[in-house]
Amino acid sequence: MFQSVKISEQQIPRMRYRCPSCTETHEGFPALAYSLPDPIFHLTPEEREARTVVSTDLCILDDARYFIRCVLSVPVEGYVEDFEYGPWVEVGADDFSRYSVWFNLGVSPGWQSVKGRIANAFPEMEQTTLGLECTVILPDDDDQRPFVQVHDIGHPLYDEQLNGMQLVRVTELVAHLKGFVLILG
Repeated sequence: MFQSVKISEQQIPRMRYRCPSCTETHEGFPALAYSLPDPIFHLTPEEREARTVVSTDLCILDDARYFIRCVLSVPVEGYVEDFEYGPWVEVGADDFSRYSVWFNLGVSPGWQSVKGRIANAFPEMEQTTLGLECTVILPDDDDQRPFVQVHDIGHPLYDEQLNGMQLVRVTELVAHLKGFVLILG
């Protein structure tokens, strides 16, 4: 009765954006990435200097809290590209130590995934993401950041990660990234 319709990848709209830093156009959606975990971001520069060890991918606060920079992907309805958040996730000391060895030396940490909590509050969320339980999953390629999978089935981010979000929602989120321009094409 009904014929299946095959859509080629060329027929699916692609998204591009103009970056305010380099002024070039890039494929996909811009990522909503965080430079630091919120507990470190909110410190004064003096406190940060005294209490933290910070790199682009690893952070330690007070020799007691440990953070890994990750990627959390959300499908966008009707698009090939996912929208990506770039959150920090707080993990335990032992997991952080093993991950650091893998990150710096390429030596397996002995696990493929570990439990953690998101350490950033995402904008435009009905419920906070700060402290949200998740799983950190090591990528197959050591040039990539670990992936995040949200656990709480009652949280809107869980639903978005599972079912996707609409382009309207993406534009609301991109509005928080000053100077970025989305280009449909």
